[in-house]
Amino acid sequence: MLRPATPADTDAVVALAHAEEVAWFGVAESSHEEIAHYLRFSGGVESGVVVDDGRVRAFALVTSTAEGVVILDPADPAPPLTAVYAWVRENGARHLEVQPRDADRIAWLVADGWTHTRSVFDLTMPTDAPLLGTEPVWPAGVALRPYDRGPDDAAVHHLIYVEADYASVPGHHDRPLEMWQQMHTAENTRGWVVHRDGRPVGWIVGRVQDDGYGWVHQLAVATSERGAGLGRALLLHSFAGLVAEGAEHLGLTVQASNDRAIGLYRSVGLTVQKEWLVLTR
Repeated sequence: MLRPATPADTDAVVALAHAEEVAWFGVAESSHEEIAHYLRFSGGVESGVVVDDGRVRAFALVTSTAEGVVILDPADPAPPLTAVYAWVRENGARHLEVQPRDADRIAWLVADGWTHTRSVFDLTMPTDAPLLGTEPVWPAGVALRPYDRGPDDAAVHHLIYVEADYASVPGHHDRPLEMWQQMHTAENTRGWVVHRDGRPVGWIVGRVQDDGYGWVHQLAVATSERGAGLGRALLLHSFAGLVAEGAEHLGLTVQASNDRAIGLYRSVGLTVQKEWLVLTR
């Protein structure tokens, strides 16, 4: 039975997500709180639906950026694919992110009319990588300071979506200020802002997750400042701070088509750990 989800379903939905991770990667990589945080940011469990036949067998929601999120029980011999994917289509989903190891689901989606249009990479590195011991080299004339939550928000948001043209990269979304604040300015994140002549020209934010990864969630450099090493310096500085806060590994997510960013990330020692497929219909 397909029914509206409620906050009381959160534990069951997280358990499904853990089961998917075990099926794909051999271990549940994300903590309960990390998955619950992702669901809250995506709109909340209560914005979705569950398939409940005496137990929760599947969960689906559609985010404000038209991404369909579907979590299934990998042990289910007859997963309710038709019901949940019909619901996400009817509720405006234009794209889905799926794990390449989930071959049966991908085959079903392709037969249903979905097409692989792009990929997303998770890149990681150990905390003892050689470059992490080097001091960042900053371009002349810039000043680095810690991000000041609240007072810095409007200027940093303008830098990201106007000066850095962040949303021009396929897969990046032009998020309104309030949505961006919810996503990137939580109390447990650590951000840094680079200024030139009092104007923000560089930004990075990350945090140490429950799984021990120091994860950079967003990096942006004004187009006028690119090519001078500012992005590299921000990345090395942020990674060093995350290691100091106890990170056991380091990582970030990048659109597979963003060759310029991938070149930077590889240059500091990051390598592709996972690929995610984005399907559209």
